[in-house]
Amino acid sequence: KDANLPREPEDFGQTLAVWGVGGGPYLMLPLLGPSNFRDGIGKFADSFIDPLIQYDDRSVRDKLIILKIIDRRRQLLSADKAIREAADPYIFIREAYLQNREYNIYDGNPPEPDDGDPLEPDE
Repeated sequence: KDANLPREPEDFGQTLAVWGVGGGPYLMLPLLGPSNFRDGIGKFADSFIDPLIQYDDRSVRDKLIILKIIDRRRQLLSADKAIREAADPYIFIREAYLQNREYNIYDGNPPEPDDGDPLEPDE
């Protein structure tokens, strides 16, 4: 921020997607939440470059990790009501996750779905 660099919240899962790696099956990872195979690998790779993990003072590092988890939960509190009111919470979370990942991979400009007319022959 002090160097006037733009914030680019990218992760290794997005990088793999840009390189053409498919998402694979949808996964609900304990404690980590929704993911897919590609993004699960990305989360694992991202964990090695997290500056917080590299911090030497174990006591401070552990407290900061706990605060990070608490803040992440705080960010998700607004979604609780929508999940509780959904007809099928699992499908709601899955679709929300997949749509959000596609949005992030394409930097907010995902391609239009090619629904087309199913009765029209392909050219």
